[in-house]
Formats: sequence, structure tokens, C-alpha cells
Amino acid sequence: MKAWLTPQRFLVIYSAALTVTLAGIVGAGIAFKDQKQKFSEIDVQRLNIVEPDGTRRFAIARDEDRSVAFFLKDPEGRDRLVLRVTPEGTPLIEFMDESGHTIDRVAALSH
Repeated sequence: MKAWLTPQRFLVIYSAALTVTLAGIVGAGIAFKDQKQKFSEIDVQRLNIVEPDGTRRFAIARDEDRSVAFFLKDPEGRDRLVLRVTPEGTPLIEFMDESGHTIDRVAALSH
């Protein structure tokens, strides 16, 4: 009498189960990729908005001097407009040239 589960039959069943499992994992990954993530709250130290090629165009961050700023960038990723609040609480708007140097600055008038 022959055994029902021969080594050849075992390999056929094993490969079929593995194929179905792998197809399910890949399918689930593709389906999950198309869904947008939604958050009610997120804590980050820096938020970068980038072009498809990876060039940063907008950032919200705490700068090296501990000020908080919005960085608006040109198509090459260079800072061109910075909206900043200094560590002392002073709001500033800074306009930058192509080299990243401040060419004009507007600060709030103190009362």
C-alpha cells in the first residue's frame, strides 16, 4: 500500500501553499500602498514637503538657534522665504537670495 503523502506530493502542496501566501502578502501590500494615511495628531521635530525627485520645497522646523520657522524653497531646494519666531518670541519674515543670504527682513513692531 502506497503512502498518501509522498515526498513529491508534499513538495507540490508546499509550493502551492507558499505561492498562495506570497501572492496574498504582495496583494495586501499593493492594496495598502494606495491608501492615504490619516492622523488626528502627530509629533515630529521637522516636517519636509518634497517634490517627486526628493527636492525639499517646504519645511516646518525648529532651527539651530532654537527659533521655529516655515522654510519656503525655490525649485532647486534653496531657502527663499522664511517665516520665523525667535526664541525670544519675535516674529520675523526673511527674504533670501539664490545663495541663501538674507536680503531683507521684516520684524514686528514692538508696542
